Amino acid sequence: MFPRQFWVFVAGVFLFNVAIAVGMPYETLFLNSTMHFSMTTVGILWGVAAFAGLPMQLVGGVVTDRRGRRGVLAVSAATIIFFYTGMAVAHHVWQVAVIAIVEGAIGWPLFLTASNAMIADWLPVARRPEAYGIWRLAINAGVIFGPAIAGLLIAAHYSYRVLFATASIGCGVFLVMIIFWVKETKPRSADRATAGDAPQGGGQVGVGAGAEEAILAAAEAPEFESVGDAFASYRTIFRDRRFLSFSLVSLLTLFGFGQFLWIFPVFLVRTLRMAPGSWGLLLAICGLTIAVLQYPLVRLMRHRDSLLVMALAALLIAVGVGGVAFAVGGWTVGIFVVIFAVGEVLLWPISSSIVSDYASEELRGRYMGAWTLVDCFGRGLGPMFGGWAIGALGGRQTFFIDLVVGLVGSALFVLLSVKQRRPAASA
Repeated sequence: MFPRQFWVFVAGVFLFNVAIAVGMPYETLFLNSTMHFSMTTVGILWGVAAFAGLPMQLVGGVVTDRRGRRGVLAVSAATIIFFYTGMAVAHHVWQVAVIAIVEGAIGWPLFLTASNAMIADWLPVARRPEAYGIWRLAINAGVIFGPAIAGLLIAAHYSYRVLFATASIGCGVFLVMIIFWVKETKPRSADRATAGDAPQGGGQVGVGAGAEEAILAAAEAPEFESVGDAFASYRTIFRDRRFLSFSLVSLLTLFGFGQFLWIFPVFLVRTLRMAPGSWGLLLAICGLTIAVLQYPLVRLMRHRDSLLVMALAALLIAVGVGGVAFAVGGWTVGIFVVIFAVGEVLLWPISSSIVSDYASEELRGRYMGAWTLVDCFGRGLGPMFGGWAIGALGGRQTFFIDLVVGLVGSALFVLLSVKQRRPAASA
């Protein structure tokens, strides 16, 4: 059984993502068609927003460990409210740049960091893949209903700005739930951890002498670590070769994922001549596929080699995103979106579970912050490249490159699995 607080949080995440999905599918189309920004400008905007926020992911990990998960969640929700309110009233490129950079730094990325840490706090290692799967199900179930609401508003001839205002109001509901209904979960050891106490190379909670020694040493440490020690602890994380190897390979898959979110809708409208509303329908199909398959598929894979499951996820995402280079109509795009959705079903819960297994309890928030940094960097590269490439090379050529990059990432996950199994077999 999962704790009651977990289900309260999942319900809030569902409502939060319904609200976000009202506005998110139409952000790029709004900037390109309504505000008349070039695709190169749009790609640079989304990419710069992601890169500008990268240092904040390290700060977010520290704050999540030092001050708690709930406060970080509240700040991230307030930032996303600010973003959609700004999108509803913005008229100049500098205004969009400001709100995009603020949101890219402390909005969705900090939501991921704090949520990942909070779920790991609630559940033991063996239950985390299922818990992350349920969490992702709630996120993607929101993607079913959000575009449907947006479609009704568009059909009633409301502007994109009305969609963004509606999204802002809906995100406010999640903020209220975090403030009044969700309790803090931060472990006591997170208050006392210092860089010197951290076990080298991460590890599972409570497993092995390194974790036990860290906890005993932390009990004798000062109640609060210094700011310098808080950031010095990241040296432990970035010396963890398993985490570094996993992150570098993941960038190849995240690169294509970023293309799907920001460049895909423009390709559909410009190259395939599909109606703008069809993008919302495709996102709803994607969300429905994930909602149906998320829990059973992750449960089915929970005893498999996690890195091989990541290889499968990378393969499906590569085909789902890059395969549209060969699309001949709306029905073929629908098939590729479903393939992409199955890959996403596996990608996020398994990757979060892998990173949580690498992390010790007292560094859990920082590991998740470092992983969110990798996530944002990979997804930021996607739109920056795609925004330029779709104009310079053409839509089909752009997504063919995504296909090749994604397939390379899938093959490297297989090699990473083989490499990490060899030391275990020798031991």
